[in-house]
Amino acid sequence: MRYKGIIFDMDGVLVDSEPIYLQEVINYILDELKEDVGYLELKREMNKIVGASDDKMFEIMSEYLNHKYSLEEIKAGMWSKDLGLDYRTILNPHVLYVLPKLKAKGYKLAIASSSSMENIKTVTRQCGIASYFDCMVSGVDFKETKPDPAIYLETLRRLNLKPEEVIAIEDSTYGIQACMVQIFV
Repeated sequence: MRYKGIIFDMDGVLVDSEPIYLQEVINYILDELKEDVGYLELKREMNKIVGASDDKMFEIMSEYLNHKYSLEEIKAGMWSKDLGLDYRTILNPHVLYVLPKLKAKGYKLAIASSSSMENIKTVTRQCGIASYFDCMVSGVDFKETKPDPAIYLETLRRLNLKPEEVIAIEDSTYGIQACMVQIFV
């Protein structure tokens, strides 16, 4: 059977942003909150945020810090940081080669990301890849995001494709869980 579409996660797949985001969380806890925790333990625990939505990330951080800080305090602290990332510098190799080839072969392409739509648009615009995607879907628009499959169901609906007609490209446990559910829908 010929596939008709490919759904990409963004962070960790199209751009190698996950290590940068992870380090920012670690720096925030160690340097700004001045928490006295071991770096390796903190890094191991914060690896749980990879692929998570912002809200889930804040929950994981709050839980790790024994709810010493409210979710609002953590959000405010993290959102006050401007990473000023130039996403072109972390664009994964071969993306600029692969996307035009897939589009030329007639595949429908989409992004299904836990990131905000603002961030998705920033990344795709900076990297010059926005025009390759038939749709871009943000997990922020759903009550639950990855591993909940809602983002994939909506992306399939927008592409007008069935689960068996699509390949999903993911890098995180949350994302893999979300798209694997589609096999059984």
